Amino acid sequence: MKEFVTAATTVAEVLLKRPLRARILVNHRVHCVGCPMAPLESVSEACEIYGVSLPDLLAELNPRTWHIAKPRYCDIG
Repeated sequence: MKEFVTAATTVAEVLLKRPLRARILVNHRVHCVGCPMAPLESVSEACEIYGVSLPDLLAELNPRTWHIAKPRYCDIG
């Protein structure tokens, strides 16, 4: 099961579970990558501190293509 990043997810959890998401944080000028406060700071708190839109950041941190692929059936006959 895929876990979504939420407002309550800590920055450290994002970086631990999805290391490539560090680029998204840096692009939003959220410089928590490598910060000693990252384990204690939620994504919501980081957005408030850095003046970043929480909905916009969450939209980028959570892939929009998470879905269950429907099986394709073919008729053999």
